[in-house]
Amino acid sequence: TLAPLDREITELQKQIEDFKQLLQETPADYLCNWRIAITKQELQRGKPLQVIAHELAYANASALSRVFAQKVGVSPMGWLRGIEN
Repeated sequence: TLAPLDREITELQKQIEDFKQLLQETPADYLCNWRIAITKQELQRGKPLQVIAHELAYANASALSRVFAQKVGVSPMGWLRGIEN
């Protein structure tokens, strides 16, 4: 029977809604924003983007750079140059 699975799905949907109400963003957006914040911190410390991408489970530095640029509006290196000036 599918009733137990249906209850689990309903509970999961409620947990996601509670998360969104509490933090005002979806779990996916929260994770993405957290990764961007970590990227900024690590870039300021001088860590290479390739290493940061690996540590944050991106496929490669290009994938992280694309997401960063979409969220922040500039590339990671452009952002770093901007805060250094």
